[in-house]
Amino acid sequence: MAARLSKRDENPGEPKADSAFKTISEVSSALDVPQHVLRFWETKFKHIQPVKRRGGRRYYRPDDVEHLRVIQTLLHKEGFTIKGAIRHFAKHGTRTTRAMLQAQELKAAEEMGIDPTAAPVRPGKRAMKAAKAAQQTTEQAPSSSIPAPALSKLLNELRELRGMLE
Repeated sequence: MAARLSKRDENPGEPKADSAFKTISEVSSALDVPQHVLRFWETKFKHIQPVKRRGGRRYYRPDDVEHLRVIQTLLHKEGFTIKGAIRHFAKHGTRTTRAMLQAQELKAAEEMGIDPTAAPVRPGKRAMKAAKAAQQTTEQAPSSSIPAPALSKLLNELRELRGMLE
């Protein structure tokens, strides 16, 4: 008897739909976070509850993946501690937190003169590597390639931030 192939097996290079359940390895790759960190976050953030099948395999719902993405942003980009992120979720909820982070990203993109609709919302690993390569190329370029008004604006913002910290 021949093995039955699923649609996924017939097209292995095709990405899963956003509404599909994802394995821990797929979520780990998408977020660029080690699998053991995702398992740890499950113990700390109670609203992340992947479906567990026989053998303990985890399947993350789309909502779980979105929660993990918000947690990653709070911890890695916003500088929250785990306790602080838990308190933030308790006070504001996940949807409000997600909306606040998206608003901050849009505002930052507009201030930098980037069209937020042109950039991908969730870049994959290839896009991130390309962006890092482009950033390194820009860093190696002569300073005259960056407009002086943009540099002075950034310098003023940094000075304001420093003043807030002091």
